[in-house]
Amino acid sequence: MSHYIRCKTLTLEEAFKYIGRRKKHTFGEKRVGTKSNRLKCFKFHGVVCKHCGAVGVFFAIEKARDASDCWHLNLYAYNANNEEVLMTADHVIPRSRGGCNELENLQTLCTDCNFKKDNKLEEKCCGPNLNIIIKK
Repeated sequence: MSHYIRCKTLTLEEAFKYIGRRKKHTFGEKRVGTKSNRLKCFKFHGVVCKHCGAVGVFFAIEKARDASDCWHLNLYAYNANNEEVLMTADHVIPRSRGGCNELENLQTLCTDCNFKKDNKLEEKCCGPNLNIIIKK
């Protein structure tokens, strides 16, 4: 059973029209945050998992089953079994290791790859931009 209640799905094009433009947008009667770094990550860094190549294909307007009225956009891909897989904005340098919450330190990962990565550092993240993505 899903942890979310879904009210509507959007194509990538439909969602990207609203992401980053203003703090909240109304879809029908649902007010949805559209200016988060998580959503900006998908818009500016892409919808493909950097580890396994899963491709996000649609957004869903959802809320957690235990949330009162906090609706948000979630990006989904399909796995080899045609099951929905939630896409995430992962911190390249984890916040627990001093990474910041800025776009430069975010990458798109599916939930499976994000879980496997955990709070590990990746070799590719320790290049010349390291000083940009460490918290100051």
